[in-house]
Amino acid sequence: MFLRFKEKMKYFKPRSRPQSDNLTDRRPQGFGPQQNARTPSSPTYRGTDKSPGADAQLFGMPLACAVKVAGVRVGRVAGSSEACVVPTVVAACGRHLWDHGQHTQGIFRVNGSMKRVQRLQEEFNAAPAYGRHTDWSGYTLHDAATILRRYLAALPQLVIPSEHYDAFMGKLSETAPDADKARDYGAMIARLLQPEARHTLLYMLELLAGFAQPANSGQTLMNASNLAAVLQPCLMVHPGHVANPQEYSRAKDVVEFLIVHAAAMCPADEPVAATGAGLIVFDGDESQSADGERGRFVASDDGTTVDTSANELRGTPQQQQQQQQNRWSAAFTRESAVTA
Repeated sequence: MFLRFKEKMKYFKPRSRPQSDNLTDRRPQGFGPQQNARTPSSPTYRGTDKSPGADAQLFGMPLACAVKVAGVRVGRVAGSSEACVVPTVVAACGRHLWDHGQHTQGIFRVNGSMKRVQRLQEEFNAAPAYGRHTDWSGYTLHDAATILRRYLAALPQLVIPSEHYDAFMGKLSETAPDADKARDYGAMIARLLQPEARHTLLYMLELLAGFAQPANSGQTLMNASNLAAVLQPCLMVHPGHVANPQEYSRAKDVVEFLIVHAAAMCPADEPVAATGAGLIVFDGDESQSADGERGRFVASDDGTTVDTSANELRGTPQQQQQQQQNRWSAAFTRESAVTA
């Protein structure tokens, strides 16, 4: 019987394994740049300075290219005259979430409808508007938060690149006061990150710092720790540590620290924001004197005058929050496209 079996095996030829099924080619599961494989029909970018084609898709496009074709000015970086420019999907989702999602339970944690999220992705991918005039009717706030997370996770290089991962991780372990570490993080962001990544990171920290405030997190059940746990895979991941739970926990602690101490990263000469962190001075937040310098007084939305040197806003906390929401809306309404 054995000889008969052996005789049959001579004519058996195993089917070759498709190259894509080769176990040595498999990559660890999780968020991060290693999952951003391009399909044959998708555009490729050999460098961040390459100009994308007219029909290039926003998702998977390097940030430098995304800002060229779909950049939106939302204000300026605190402590400088540098314009803060982010891709349309970040600005549109950020504005919508800030306006309507601060009291939504499970925001950023609860996934939206995959069908609706896919429709949103197609809209933000469509040139030349790239979702600049997105109509949010028919979509939930969880849809908006999910598409924002998906966009950040799909970047070929996350906003905190892997080459600076160790620097951001190491700073948290230093034995120094939190205020000093926060200022050091602010300096690192300004020094190490490219403008497109720096603007997007500051914008996200400004957004998350507002959501992490007790008045909001008490209703959303998403405090800074919970927000960091959800957003960390979209902001900083080391490709070699994706499957390491301890490393994930440490990276989550870094993102949580950045959210909690975002306000401390602001330059000392900037007024402290009543709501949010004040990392971004949104368009409409400041007046300009005749010579173009920053005015001391800012007209608030209810017609009163705010002395920014005293770091105050007039009115009740609810009125202050509404004023800040109006400024976020005005920032996007007054946006100007950035062209190549």
